[in-house]
Amino acid sequence: MTGLVFLLLWNHYGFSIELPLAMLFACLFIIILVIDIEHRLILNRVVYPAIALAFLVIILTPNYRIISALIGGVTGAGILLLLALIFPGGMGMGDVKLAALIGLLVGFPQVFIALLICFVSGGAVASGLLLARLKGRKDPIPLAPFLTAGLIVTVFYGEEIMRLYSGG
Repeated sequence: MTGLVFLLLWNHYGFSIELPLAMLFACLFIIILVIDIEHRLILNRVVYPAIALAFLVIILTPNYRIISALIGGVTGAGILLLLALIFPGGMGMGDVKLAALIGLLVGFPQVFIALLICFVSGGAVASGLLLARLKGRKDPIPLAPFLTAGLIVTVFYGEEIMRLYSGG
């Protein structure tokens, strides 16, 4: 899986300064994804350094949209925090922190694309699992795979999706 992700990143970024950074974040997301699937946990010792690294990249990268990244991080975290408070037990604070990281990486308003893809893909998979009777209504389904899917689609196609949405 990592090799395929690296190949896609190489195809998207080519030989550029963004490529090793994207590969590093891809490795962090793969770790988060696997741990969440296996243990239903998003570990602070992985997500906090990833957030710190994202802040460092935001500050040190020329032409990076700092305000967009910060608003994206707050928006991603805020939406998932609100959902976690409305539906306690439905998701954990690790998901909230992961949404903050995704918002930092994709910025505002692209964070909405990432979250929309997360919720649509997660809802579709959950519906399929319920219909197939592989999961019950109260069985947990990890959110990190769907948050990661939203991030991936947004990184590769977010600008095109925004253009289509805005009619441009």
